[in-house]
Amino acid sequence: MQNIYFKFSLSKTELQSLEKLINNNLEFDKFSLPHIEYLIFDDPNFSDEYIICGYINNELISFLCSVRANYKGKQIGWIKIFLVDKKFRRKGIGRQMFSLIEEKFKFCDEIRIMDSVPCYFQPGVDVRYTEAIVFLESLGYKKIGENIHLETDITKIDFSLIESLERQLNKQNYTIVQGTTELYQPLVAWIRQVFPAWEYEVSFSYKAKQPQVFVALHNNTVVGFSCFNTTAEGWFGPIGVDVQHRKVGLGKILLLKSLK
Repeated sequence: MQNIYFKFSLSKTELQSLEKLINNNLEFDKFSLPHIEYLIFDDPNFSDEYIICGYINNELISFLCSVRANYKGKQIGWIKIFLVDKKFRRKGIGRQMFSLIEEKFKFCDEIRIMDSVPCYFQPGVDVRYTEAIVFLESLGYKKIGENIHLETDITKIDFSLIESLERQLNKQNYTIVQGTTELYQPLVAWIRQVFPAWEYEVSFSYKAKQPQVFVALHNNTVVGFSCFNTTAEGWFGPIGVDVQHRKVGLGKILLLKSLK
């Protein structure tokens, strides 16, 4: 095999090469260039120190993006995405990248794969990537849970339900509104208490001219939310409702309004 060299950094001028590498080698996923840029450089924990690019003859042929973050009282080394060009697999390149990043994370409490908060490429390793799962298990990584992404054809959804649901909720002093400047502080304060892992994504939803978030209020107090087009165009979530206000239809109407 030709000589490979690694570097711990990624410049924005290399994003087109990275987009090509990702989309040519992850058969079940497609990422746009702006989305890739957001997931890497807009991550609040971003550092070049935890990015590995592999090259042969100046061609980008492997990539690993990770971050180090404090999460629930633990120092986590989070590997957000890793891949090797199909032409260069089974040559030890993936193992070399993991050896390099594991050395960086040797003082962390845990090393986790994929489910990084908040800017994840995917919420977990897609089970269809059998080769990746076998590779991770060979390195001693173990499954600790499941995260599920869903998709739907919104042309088949009956959005006429929104009006009747809203009337029912209004009778119980609930209102659903799109995010406003005035709601930002109380919404974020509530998120920090109830769903702290989603604070960044909720804050990011306010970067749009019209905040990409719906807020559920009960007697003018925040009790739920749902984001849309926040992580990427056409993506829904996160969504959450206070446990004391569930089973009254808030989740359903937040979902419908966001998808519409």
